[in-house]
Amino acid sequence: MGQPPRIWRKGERIDITYQGRVVTGRVELGSENGLALQIVFQALLGVFAGRMPVIWHESECEYRDIIMGGVVGISEPAALEERLQA
Repeated sequence: MGQPPRIWRKGERIDITYQGRVVTGRVELGSENGLALQIVFQALLGVFAGRMPVIWHESECEYRDIIMGGVVGISEPAALEERLQA
Protein backbone atom coordinates (compact mmCIF):
# COMPACT_ATOMS: atom_id res chain seq x y z
CA MET A 1 0.00 0.00 0.00
CA GLY A 2 1.30 3.41 -0.93
CA GLN A 3 1.67 6.46 1.21
CA PRO A 4 1.40 10.02 -0.11
CA PRO A 5 4.71 11.07 -1.68
CA ARG A 6 4.65 14.21 0.47
CA ILE A 7 2.93 15.32 3.65
CA TRP A 8 1.13 18.57 2.90
CA ARG A 9 0.82 21.05 5.76
CA LYS A 10 -1.80 23.66 6.61
CA GLY A 11 -1.28 26.88 4.66
CA GLU A 12 0.89 25.40 1.89
CA ARG A 13 0.20 26.63 -1.64
CA ILE A 14 -0.55 23.86 -4.12
CA ASP A 15 -1.60 23.21 -7.69
CA ILE A 16 -4.80 21.18 -7.91
CA THR A 17 -5.65 19.12 -10.99
CA TYR A 18 -9.23 17.92 -11.25
CA GLN A 19 -11.11 16.77 -14.35
CA GLY A 20 -8.36 18.12 -16.60
CA ARG A 21 -8.31 21.59 -15.07
CA VAL A 22 -5.44 23.01 -13.01
CA VAL A 23 -5.93 25.76 -10.40
CA THR A 24 -3.81 27.11 -7.58
CA GLY A 25 -5.04 26.70 -4.03
CA ARG A 26 -3.83 25.93 -0.54
CA VAL A 27 -4.15 23.31 2.14
CA GLU A 28 -6.70 24.47 4.71
CA LEU A 29 -6.50 21.38 6.94
CA GLY A 30 -4.37 18.27 6.87
CA SER A 31 -4.10 15.13 8.97
CA GLU A 32 -0.71 14.41 10.56
CA ASN A 33 -0.14 11.41 8.29
CA GLY A 34 -1.15 13.30 5.13
CA LEU A 35 -3.95 10.88 4.26
CA ALA A 36 -6.80 13.43 4.57
CA LEU A 37 -6.80 17.05 3.39
CA GLN A 38 -9.21 19.93 3.09
CA ILE A 39 -8.11 22.07 0.14
CA VAL A 40 -9.40 25.50 -0.87
CA PHE A 41 -9.24 27.41 -4.16
CA GLN A 42 -10.99 30.22 -6.01
CA ALA A 43 -12.74 28.28 -8.75
CA LEU A 44 -15.48 25.82 -9.55
CA LEU A 45 -14.01 22.33 -9.99
CA GLY A 46 -16.71 19.85 -10.91
CA VAL A 47 -19.31 20.14 -8.13
CA PHE A 48 -16.84 21.83 -5.76
CA ALA A 49 -17.06 25.59 -5.29
CA GLY A 50 -13.90 26.74 -3.58
CA ARG A 51 -13.41 23.83 -1.17
CA MET A 52 -12.78 20.11 -1.51
CA PRO A 53 -12.19 17.34 1.03
CA VAL A 54 -9.79 14.69 -0.27
CA ILE A 55 -8.43 11.40 1.02
CA TRP A 56 -5.43 9.31 -0.06
CA HIS A 57 -6.51 6.15 -1.88
CA GLU A 58 -3.71 3.77 -0.85
CA SER A 59 -4.26 1.01 -3.39
CA GLU A 60 -4.28 3.48 -6.30
CA CYS A 61 -1.60 5.79 -4.85
CA GLU A 62 -3.61 8.95 -5.54
CA TYR A 63 -5.84 11.47 -3.79
CA ARG A 64 -9.59 11.25 -4.40
CA ASP A 65 -12.36 13.66 -3.49
CA ILE A 66 -14.57 12.12 -0.84
CA ILE A 67 -17.89 13.15 -2.43
CA MET A 68 -17.62 11.97 -6.06
CA GLY A 69 -14.50 9.79 -5.85
CA GLY A 70 -12.73 11.71 -8.61
CA VAL A 71 -8.94 11.70 -8.91
CA VAL A 72 -7.33 14.86 -7.50
CA GLY A 73 -3.77 15.76 -8.41
CA ILE A 74 -1.94 17.81 -5.79
CA SER A 75 1.51 19.21 -6.51
CA GLU A 76 3.88 22.08 -5.82
CA PRO A 77 2.70 25.24 -7.59
CA ALA A 78 4.21 25.61 -11.05
CA ALA A 79 6.41 28.60 -11.80
CA LEU A 80 4.87 31.42 -13.82
CA GLU A 81 6.97 30.49 -16.86
CA GLU A 82 5.61 26.92 -16.78
CA ARG A 83 2.03 28.22 -16.58
CA LEU A 84 2.52 30.50 -19.58
CA GLN A 85 3.85 27.61 -21.67
CA ALA A 86 0.92 25.31 -20.81
